[in-house]
Amino acid sequence: MFSGYRDGNFIFDMRTQERHDISILRADKLLLRVAVERERGVREAVLDQKQIAQELRDFGVSLVVTQPDFWSDLRIMHDLSAVLRGPDFKEVARFPITGQRHPDEETIVVYQPTYPIAQTRRTLSLEMPIIDQTFRGDMK
Repeated sequence: MFSGYRDGNFIFDMRTQERHDISILRADKLLLRVAVERERGVREAVLDQKQIAQELRDFGVSLVVTQPDFWSDLRIMHDLSAVLRGPDFKEVARFPITGQRHPDEETIVVYQPTYPIAQTRRTLSLEMPIIDQTFRGDMK
């Protein structure tokens, strides 16, 4: 899972690497409904910390790459951060972001679950508010 600025760019770059053995779930797509950009409106998923943790388990998330405090003024993103700092995850890497970046982009932190990973859910629904469509698909 990736949670941070420029997540779309990250996904695009990963696709250009032609790695078909990796599935990446964007936290904003799972937990928010954003109409292109935040300024056009954001709807938060109605999930508590326990439910967020269960979603990560169910989808078999094996690593979470995050930028601390990414949109943490939103309750759901704050709750995701709390889940990652809780007993179900451990920090395994931390490094600075260099080069041209957003003012809030300073650090990347990588978390790993402390529990055995087993994907029990594959089907994902994603709302695309800008085109008023919902897409459903299976993760690898």
